Amino acid sequence: MAKLLCNKEAMLKLQHELRCSTKTNSLITEQDLPLMVYLRAVIKETIRLHPSAPLLLPHECMQHAKVHGYDVP
Repeated sequence: MAKLLCNKEAMLKLQHELRCSTKTNSLITEQDLPLMVYLRAVIKETIRLHPSAPLLLPHECMQHAKVHGYDVP
C-alpha cells in the first residue's frame, strides 16, 4: 500500500477499477476477481518486489569446473 501512495496515478487507476468492477457498492466477491486485471497486476508486482521468502537457495559447486572458459571453484 505504501508504494501505491507514492504513485498517485497507479493508486487512482486501481481505485477506479475497484469501484467500477462491482455492480453495486457491495463487497468484492470471488466472482468480481476475474474482472480486476489491474488489481492482479498490482498484487503480482508487490510479490515480485517484496517476496516473502528468497527464491534462490544458496549453493556451492562440489568440485572445480570450467564453464565457457571460466573456472568455477
